[in-house]
Amino acid sequence: MPRNLRTRYLLGFAAATTILLAVGLSILAATHRFRSDSIWVAHTHEVINRLGYVRSDLVDGVLAQRNLLLTGNDVYRDEYSSTRMRMRARIAALTALTADDPGQTAQVMQLGALIEQRLDTTDEALRIYQQEGLPAAQSFILKNRGFLQMQRIQALIGRIEAHERRLLASRDEASQRSADLLLILGLLGIPFSLLIVWGIYGLLAREARERERAETNATSLNQDLNRAVAKLERATGDLNELSRYAGLL
Repeated sequence: MPRNLRTRYLLGFAAATTILLAVGLSILAATHRFRSDSIWVAHTHEVINRLGYVRSDLVDGVLAQRNLLLTGNDVYRDEYSSTRMRMRARIAALTALTADDPGQTAQVMQLGALIEQRLDTTDEALRIYQQEGLPAAQSFILKNRGFLQMQRIQALIGRIEAHERRLLASRDEASQRSADLLLILGLLGIPFSLLIVWGIYGLLAREARERERAETNATSLNQDLNRAVAKLERATGDLNELSRYAGLL
């Protein structure tokens, strides 16, 4: 094989190998990025879901207290009594989930404080009911302290959730970009590398065919040469015989 041709083949294989390695490493990096983006998207969804649990559990607790005031049924007392512990557990979970965002963590802690105040108000209404009766409890409730506290809680939950939804939009976009990058690398990088490899294979196959034809031609020429040499030897033998007979005459 000519040296310049061998050099071209080696360079082609080196280029194909380099491209395949680059594509493989890029796919690994893009996969890691996509996985990280997906984790953050799931994390944001979890924060939003837990905010919903905080809202619904608090409303359920307040409703249980109102039902207790209206009916005196101890079933509602038991339901209300567990509200504070549930809310503290919810806030603790949210605080842990938002540890990566100090601003959100501060708002979650503020939310916990507002919820404690709201439950203190319901406890006070319940105490008045137990000591002074339903009319006194109703008068306390009509002061709207609990209603105003609930409005502040709902507004704060809305701000926290709005921030998380903005994060979710940006993280969804980042996740989509990572997925698109993986698709591009797979659709372009790998086929291009394979094209180079098959191109080099085609060149090698063509050279092998040309070499085979050259060897076939060389074999045919050798056979023709051998036949020509044999004829020449026979002719030389005949001339030698003629020369010997001529000498005898």
